[in-house]
Amino acid sequence: MTTNLECGIQDFVATALQPFSLDDLDRYLRSRHICLSRKALRESLLEYAFVFTMENDMFIGRAGVFTGQPFCILPQKYELDNRVLIPGHRCVPFIQPDTNPDTIVFTYDGSPLPKRIIEIELYKLDPYYALFGFEYKTSVIAMDSANKDLHFTAGDINLPPRVKITAVDLGPIFDKTPLHIGSYFIARVTDWLHTAVELQPIAVSRSAGNALVLDEHAERVLHWYTVFENSLLSVFEKEGPCASIEEQLMYALYYEKDKLFVPDCGSIEKCIRRSKKIDTAMFGVETRLWYKNKKIPAICAWNKIQNGPLHEYLLSLLLSPYYAVYDCVVRDALHRGEFDMQNALERLLPQSLDIDADWRQNVSKFYEMCYEVLAPSYNHFTDGPLAGVRPRIIAIFADFLELAVKIDAATHDELVYESCGLVTFLQMIEQLEQILAAFANDIDELQEYDRSSMLTSIAGIEYTLPDVRDMLLHDIARLNKNNFTVI
Repeated sequence: MTTNLECGIQDFVATALQPFSLDDLDRYLRSRHICLSRKALRESLLEYAFVFTMENDMFIGRAGVFTGQPFCILPQKYELDNRVLIPGHRCVPFIQPDTNPDTIVFTYDGSPLPKRIIEIELYKLDPYYALFGFEYKTSVIAMDSANKDLHFTAGDINLPPRVKITAVDLGPIFDKTPLHIGSYFIARVTDWLHTAVELQPIAVSRSAGNALVLDEHAERVLHWYTVFENSLLSVFEKEGPCASIEEQLMYALYYEKDKLFVPDCGSIEKCIRRSKKIDTAMFGVETRLWYKNKKIPAICAWNKIQNGPLHEYLLSLLLSPYYAVYDCVVRDALHRGEFDMQNALERLLPQSLDIDADWRQNVSKFYEMCYEVLAPSYNHFTDGPLAGVRPRIIAIFADFLELAVKIDAATHDELVYESCGLVTFLQMIEQLEQILAAFANDIDELQEYDRSSMLTSIAGIEYTLPDVRDMLLHDIARLNKNNFTVI
């Protein structure tokens, strides 16, 4: 998608609180002077990750699904003792993804609650940030505005044993409603765009023996836990590990929204903590929720590249107009002053690479045709500052292809389940796809942040790839040795 179209769809979906049709979206985009055929409109919308398909050709975005729906926040002893709420992951997945917790505006009785900077031991924050994935906890805390005076280098974030974070001051609530262990908040997102969340405190009554009264509400909450747990298990089956824990939770709630968006709701984090069927598991270098005591396979029914060899999936990207690898390769050749595609294709698909001759011929013909189309209008002097990035992308792609061919040649089922390197490699492929999609847009239209993020991603892949290659080749050699039989 072009940048303008992507922004247009994003703006529309983020403000659409009710189900909408393609006609509704079309009218909005036309008001922004963006016109598409109905087929192109549907394809563009379905590429937008935060849209759910409904019956009767209707759609709804996350803002429409989650705005106004109740969810439970269960304050911990530290929070009650200090009259604060640590935002952390408490609003995941009801708010926009990648929202910094310190920017959430919590309200009570129609007024924003004040914020308070607290200092706390780093390890004590684990329960409040677990749903981001432990690998992101440090970076999320580092981005808190309370730590603006700390300076970090890219990829090297070392936090001190005690850190500052922005908490929510619950003083105005305690003044009216005394809270104790067992008390909770029913929260609702009231403004999706500006991430405003309303808190309704519920003080749980106690019996004379100081035990919580197990009433009808408690029974309904226990039922909520059962429904949510089963829904999350079905997400593992249908959607797999998804792109994040946040996305797994999003699907789990959406699948059973009629049963889970109820006043007597339970705490997501408590449900996961008490579950005997669900636990966290490593997926490459990231954390996901998964079946307890089971490993997450790298390739399965929910994986988009599971229907064929990995290297053929990568080769298909070379011919995809959406990722525009051809544009990157051809413009790099033109920038080098080359008069044909011979050298460029050798850099991309060296003769030493063992791929099907038909694939090689199809790619060569297509890229030679693209060269003839792009060459007359190419201007070396007006080529953007990212022209120097193209060789790095091409080198990464060529390395990926070479490694994918070796993986496909191994064909060990054990590799799918046992290799952390394979999972990481697949995640790197997805990351490269995002880079290629961004590169296919007009680079001059990209925001400086997007350019910087893209360059950081490229550098990250270049840094990580040698280790991943070594890990995978070691796994392949080990499995080959284990499966070797002397006759």
